[in-house]
Amino acid sequence: LVFPEGTRTLHRPLNRFKSGFALVAKLAGAPVQTLCIEYSGRHLAKGASLFSPLSEPMRFTLRVGPRFEITADESPVDFSRRIETCLRRELEQPAA
Repeated sequence: LVFPEGTRTLHRPLNRFKSGFALVAKLAGAPVQTLCIEYSGRHLAKGASLFSPLSEPMRFTLRVGPRFEITADESPVDFSRRIETCLRRELEQPAA
């Protein structure tokens, strides 16, 4: 499990992706399966203490997204940008 933003999302819908995960995928010859993790509450927010008691229950929603294959001539940076662009477009669409 790799978080390509490198941190928790600060700029909705996504932070810019780092390309390390794409390099790993290229070297391993492995596809990238995307997964969107959404949660309610502020307990895991940037700057929040992990040791403070929960003030409300946390609810997680997991959505399996598209699976991506890196092409032989695609650089890790280009592959990372392709995935980021696709996911950004999907997340920016209004909910149906």
